[in-house]
Amino acid sequence: MEQASKIVRTMVTFSGLDSATHVMTYEVFSRQKKVLHCLQALRQLWELGGEDKFYYKLVAPLTHFCFVMDLEKDVPEQICKEVVLPEIAVILGGEGATPFTSVAQMREAASKVVDQVEARIKGASDIFLVEVLYGLKCLKAAGRDRAALLEAWKPQGVMCLKESRKLLAYMEKEFGKDSPAWTKLQKRCTEFFPLMVIS
Repeated sequence: MEQASKIVRTMVTFSGLDSATHVMTYEVFSRQKKVLHCLQALRQLWELGGEDKFYYKLVAPLTHFCFVMDLEKDVPEQICKEVVLPEIAVILGGEGATPFTSVAQMREAASKVVDQVEARIKGASDIFLVEVLYGLKCLKAAGRDRAALLEAWKPQGVMCLKESRKLLAYMEKEFGKDSPAWTKLQKRCTEFFPLMVIS
């Protein structure tokens, strides 16, 4: 982990305008339970995404921060109230948002974001596969039922070979190759990319 932290610091220094840097920063520091570093990564992602809380690279780490990280245990109460809750309120509610008074209130606001991400996957026919991938990670962090959602989902949006491979790999890892969702996406990929090799 120490080596990963050094690499992340170098990435932030030399490629701080790349969203992938801050996604990786969040990933590394969330495993170390360094909440303030995670919060800084979220803030950077939010700003790079045009201050859009639905920015596809932000939704998964944001939801993980709100629902999986134990803020009440890992952060002193004063820092949580004076730094974490006001800062996360800005990301979830925009500049000038009223700071949250409790972790439960923050989770309630984050739950509304998750509802909209889920609705977008269900209802938008033009959704990019990469948005589906990050949306599924978001739903997992929030503890939502992804299997039922994916059974109803029809992959209709823009197809990209790289993102198709990523989503297939994620679905295989999470649900298995025999799942209806993986089979559906695999069929759509072979229709769209006839020469695509799927192992």
